[in-house]
Amino acid sequence: MPERHRARAQRAGRLIGIHPTREGYLYLQAQTPKFRTARCELTGLHELASDPRYDDMRKRKEREDEIVPKLRAALATRTALEWEALFGESVPCAAVRSIEDMTPTFWWFARIRVIRPSSAVRERWSSACR
Repeated sequence: MPERHRARAQRAGRLIGIHPTREGYLYLQAQTPKFRTARCELTGLHELASDPRYDDMRKRKEREDEIVPKLRAALATRTALEWEALFGESVPCAAVRSIEDMTPTFWWFARIRVIRPSSAVRERWSSACR
């Protein structure tokens, strides 16, 4: 991972990423004001949208120990698939799915080959992400 992307991910903290829901997990990426406001409104966390203590990424990172539990409590009220449908295009997100859920039929699944990369390839990927 290029250094600029790693630095951006570290700035964002735990708000970006995979969160538990009532059933399943949801990947959330809502850092821009438009998406953050929509996430707050749709989860019922209206106070987080308008509170100046959370109005930029740095402030949210500093207070993530306050925000993440509130967000996860709100997300626990619905399933990952329900949140994905509710957020629609208003909040960048995706329900975490198994490979079986992503394949249309067993026949198709049986025909694909899931390949484990060689150790040399894994090492190149690992070193690129450091």
